[in-house]
Amino acid sequence: MREPAEKGRANAAVARLLADKLAIPPSRIRLARGGSSREKLFEVDGLSEDELMRRLGAPIL
Repeated sequence: MREPAEKGRANAAVARLLADKLAIPPSRIRLARGGSSREKLFEVDGLSEDELMRRLGAPIL
């Protein structure tokens, strides 16, 4: 990310990137954990895990 890690700007940029990739409104993505750390956990409302992985292009195991 090119956004500075100040005032949540980088976290918001990641959420927008996820929303764009998943083709959903950004309001359906929430930072659940890791607001000030390198490791983040985002929650996505309204998609099953399988659909989430399919949209991200990840292999489904």
